[in-house]
Amino acid sequence: MPSNNKYFSTTWNAKRSVVADGMFYAELNALFAKELAEQGYATCQVRQSGTRTEIIIHATNVNDVLGEDKHRIAELTRVVERRFGFTPGIGAVELYVEKVRNRGLCAQ
Repeated sequence: MPSNNKYFSTTWNAKRSVVADGMFYAELNALFAKELAEQGYATCQVRQSGTRTEIIIHATNVNDVLGEDKHRIAELTRVVERRFGFTPGIGAVELYVEKVRNRGLCAQ
């Protein structure tokens, strides 16, 4: 997870780091479940790659999550940056959307 995030620090031990990662994922999942309930939100994946964090949102209605001219996904990116303490505007966090192919297999 990113070191510029308030939940993560390089001085923490491994146990606290695992707990912080879990808290980050749980709060992120709750945020998306609330904001994207009508768009068929299923789950999200968090990937750390270099200096940025990639968050992949799985939903049934991809176009509704993206919004007109991708304004909705940009808005969600700003919300995540502010809520979790990422440095805004430098691309520290990027959101992507993937379609849930088999809706009947989705647990939510």
